[in-house]
Order: sequence, then structure tokens, then C-alpha cells
Amino acid sequence: VLSISGVVTATTATATDRGIVLAAGTSATGVTVNGGGDTGGNAKVSITGSLSAGDGGTAANSGSVEIRALDTISGSAAITAADTLVSASANGNVSHTGALESTGGDTTLSAAAGTVEASGGLTVGGNYAVTAQDFLAGALAPNFGAGTTNDFTITDTAGGISLGTLSAPGTLSVTALNGGTITLAGGALASTNEAVALTAAAGISVAGVSTIVSAAGQTLTGPGDLGADLTLTSSGGGAIVINGTVDGASNLVVNTGGATTFAGAIGVGTALASLTTDAGGSTQVNGGSVTTTGNQSYNDNVSIDESTTFSGVDGSFAGTLTGTGTSDLTLSFSGATSLQSVSNIEDLLSNGGGTTLLNGNVSTSGGQNYADAVTLGADVTLASSGNGAITLASTVGGAQALTVNTGGTTTFGGAVSITALATD
Repeated sequence: VLSISGVVTATTATATDRGIVLAAGTSATGVTVNGGGDTGGNAKVSITGSLSAGDGGTAANSGSVEIRALDTISGSAAITAADTLVSASANGNVSHTGALESTGGDTTLSAAAGTVEASGGLTVGGNYAVTAQDFLAGALAPNFGAGTTNDFTITDTAGGISLGTLSAPGTLSVTALNGGTITLAGGALASTNEAVALTAAAGISVAGVSTIVSAAGQTLTGPGDLGADLTLTSSGGGAIVINGTVDGASNLVVNTGGATTFAGAIGVGTALASLTTDAGGSTQVNGGSVTTTGNQSYNDNVSIDESTTFSGVDGSFAGTLTGTGTSDLTLSFSGATSLQSVSNIEDLLSNGGGTTLLNGNVSTSGGQNYADAVTLGADVTLASSGNGAITLASTVGGAQALTVNTGGTTTFGGAVSITALATD
């Protein structure tokens, strides 16, 4: 082990003097450079030339390089570690203009109170974690080589972070602390084999057309603002969870064969342009409302966990639509509302001024009120287990049969033109 305490400066005096070099061998068990413990400017580390740690066999910290300082860490040294590589400043910047490489272990670059730069290139054999107030050249561009499970973890400690295109073989995780936001400037965030997680209590903003693609699940935590279109895709059918409200006059598309969860209200501040979920999987709406200026297309089964209002132009529910048994459902679409089957709802109201197409049965414990024209796409039974009133206030049409079952009042407010009608 090479352990140096105090100010460390390694320079290239001649062509053959390459600074600090630790070659491979059983005695080469690692390099530790400690920049000292005071804050008077003597807690800096500056390294030029090259610094390497080869594989020292089974010894502890074999092949690792660890550089720590209270103040800045800087230098043009090419640094190579057969195992882990750490460069961490408590109060200053971390700036590496030489190539950094950890061939067989994790890499950590940390400057919680400053900036991180890796302009000489960064090759990572394991996981990569970077923490800073700002990320300069190369800090967000690791080369993972042929790795298939390497995680990429980014932590912004102040002011927020703007992301373009980023990818990781393993989990891609981005966190903005201390009131910072995450901005998706346009491009693709991707995890080739695992998950994506974005966390920002102050918000996640989409400034340019963006996609997030993962093999496993995705979790977005914080209020969302769609200034541009956003598409979320899990190719492996992972769960996609949006833990916050989502606003903004753009399009949101969610594609997964697993569960999609909207934990907050959608479009309650500024309505979305449209919302689409793909076939397969399921969609859970927990925020009480979904509002768009355009269409909503749910190509999977939808569940609501509280009384919920869906508002927009066209509303298409290609799968089942279910509640908790005590949740009310309001469908307020100005165009066409299309339903396959509805169950476990207390009261249902369709009142957007458009039309309602019923392709399956509707079951409630309370009442049902269809204020717009209804068309039957299949034989349909409307049933209220709690003797609620069932009102079809406008016309009812379609070459199908309608059965209405309730111990309460059934009302037809317009012309009825169907093949058969029965009431209990």
C-alpha cells in the first residue's frame, strides 16, 4: 500500500519520470492519497504524470486507487485502477483532465460542494456514481465497455441538472437534492438491462421531446411539467410509476406490459395534450383526475382507487374499468367515450356533451347517469346493485339488446332504437 498524507504533487520531471506509478504485482495492494485535514489551502491534491494500481492478488483493496481531499483535486494524470477508483473532495472541485479507468471495479467521483470534470475520458469496469453541484466535460459520459449490469448513479446537490441522452447497462438513477430540478432537454434516457429512476422533489421538467427506455421498471418521483412530449417504455414489462402530479400541454405516452401507476392528479394545473397507454398490463389512476385538451386512450385495463374524473375530447377505454366499490366515476369527454366494461363503481356520470359507446356491461352500487347519446356496440346490461337510478337522458341506438336492472328508477329521456329492451 502506498499511503501519503498531506499535500501531494506528482510531476513529470523527465521523459522517463512519470510521477507516481504502481505496477502490477503481489505487493501492489493499492494507492491511497489523502490531501490532509485542514481548510487553509493545504488540503489539495494535484497529480500530473500517471498513477496506476495493478492487481495485488487477494490483498485488501488490491488494485484500488483512492484520492480524497477537503479542498480541490486536480491534475492531468492518467489514472488506472485494476479495482475501485475513488476521487472525492469534501469542499472543493474534482477535475481530472487525464484519462480515468477502473478496469475491474466501481468508480466514484464526488464533489458535493463543487464541480466534477472528467475531460480526459472515463472508462468504468463496474458501477459509476458521480455527485456534484455541476457536471463538466466527461463527468456524465462514462464508457461501460461490454458491461451488462453496470449501474450509473447521478446525484446533483444544488441548482438542478439538465440531461440529454444518457444510457447505462444497469440501473440509471438521477437524483436532484436541495430544491433542484431534473430537466429532460431532449433525447433518450436508457437502461439496457435494468431500471430507470428519476427523483426531484422540486420537479421533473421536460424541455425537449424525450424518451425513457428500460428493460425493467421506471420510477419518476416529483411533480412533472411537460413542456414537450414524453414517452416512457419498458421493453421487459416492468412497472412504470409516476409519483407526482403531471401538468403541461404536451403528449404523454406510457408503454409497458406491466403495471402503470399515476399516483397524482394528471393535468389538474395545465391540461396535457393527450395521454396514451399501450395494450397489455394495467393502469392505476390514484390522483382523482385526468385532464387533457385532446384524447385519452387506455389500451389496457384501468383501475381507480378514489372518485375520479376523466376529461378531454375522445376517451377510449379498451379494457376493463374498475373502482374500489365506493369510488365514483365521471366521464366528461366532449367527443366520443368508448367503454368495454365498467364494474365496482358507486355512481357513474357521463356528461361531456359528446357520445358514449357501450361495448360491455356496466355495474354500479349506486346510480348511472348518461347525459349524452348512447350507442350499443354489443348486448349490454346496466345494473345497480344498490337500487340506484339509471338515467339515459338522450337517445339510445345500436343494433343490439339492452337490459336495465335496478330496484330504483329507470329513465329514458330520448328515442330508443335498438333490437331489444328489458327492465327488471
